[in-house]
Amino acid sequence: MPARNQKISSIQQSEPPQQSDGHPGSAYGAVHAIVRRGLLWVFVMKTVLVFGDSLTRSARLSEERQWPALAERALQGLARVVNAGLGGRTTAFDVAGDKTKNGLRTLPSCLEEEHGRVHLLVIMLSCNDLKPEVADTAEAAVGGMRRLIESMSRERRQDLAMRLMLVAPPIFCPSDLPGGVPRGGAVD
Repeated sequence: MPARNQKISSIQQSEPPQQSDGHPGSAYGAVHAIVRRGLLWVFVMKTVLVFGDSLTRSARLSEERQWPALAERALQGLARVVNAGLGGRTTAFDVAGDKTKNGLRTLPSCLEEEHGRVHLLVIMLSCNDLKPEVADTAEAAVGGMRRLIESMSRERRQDLAMRLMLVAPPIFCPSDLPGGVPRGGAVD
């Protein structure tokens, strides 16, 4: 019996293995041994990729105050949350000929950068689709999201471990901004 207690004690004191990129674990997640109240818990470190626009990566906030970083801290080491937000990104539309803002075109390369380690893909897009110079209507934005989801459904067949979560954009109010660009806020 003393040998078993000694083994658990050594697990409690060990640190999770580090990858060459500084993240715990292997390419498919790290197996960590955690002892809580004398019980041995084993879990796999998860990777969450948050693919969004400026609401995901706000230039006005420091990186540690952006919501993906706050979510990672709230998960207390159970997941690594990757902020793949880009201001001006759309679901599936080129913006003034700029293909780098088109989510349908750029999402596969974001997934590839994570080397197949994405367990949860969070998509928070469509606000920029509502701009008059992009798609202009909610119907077009829904169509762009549908195309993006269908594309990811094909990707998920190859990686059955990846889950998909859609996050709705905030409610928009009528706007007095030039061009009638909608603004976020509450609706009466």
